[in-house]
Amino acid sequence: MQGRREFMKTACTLAACSCPAATLLAQEQETTQPPETPVDVGKLQWKLAAAEQRFASLLEILDAQLGKKAKVKLLEAMGRRCAGNYMALADRFKGNLKGYLEEIQKQWVAKVEWSKDGRSFRVFDKSPTCTCPLVGTGKTSTTMCHCSAGWQKETYTHITGRPVQATVEQSILRGDPQCVFRIQLGKNQRD
Repeated sequence: MQGRREFMKTACTLAACSCPAATLLAQEQETTQPPETPVDVGKLQWKLAAAEQRFASLLEILDAQLGKKAKVKLLEAMGRRCAGNYMALADRFKGNLKGYLEEIQKQWVAKVEWSKDGRSFRVFDKSPTCTCPLVGTGKTSTTMCHCSAGWQKETYTHITGRPVQATVEQSILRGDPQCVFRIQLGKNQRD
């Protein structure tokens, strides 16, 4: 249904369909989408700024209260949980790491570089800011990078079906121009 709706929108935009088709599309949208409510952008911006500040404060408290090992474990677990909420794309490429890497290079990754031995690869993010919506560059502790490592571990473990190690080599939060992750592939059960 979604594909047909997108086709009809495109066709109508290009003036390739008639008024009855446009009417049909409008009726279909009325029955499948809830009415829009006005968005108060100022209120949303305030909420985001408040969430960024509280999250930054939480990370400062964690930095002060916990040892490095506990912080890494906690934040990697948070990253794994977050990745679990975004597995639809990874599910499409389960068992097809190469296909996944090609797809993400179309979306949010600038490039992927494989090691000579083929046991690891580096992922170079395109974004000029940290991709987490709770993070404010210059406000948030670099401890947050362990969350990103957890996200990488969970995603690539899910796709490959074997454990991986993920290291944050570069980070915007650390002052680097982009985030770069190294993914070390674990061995198959048969290896």
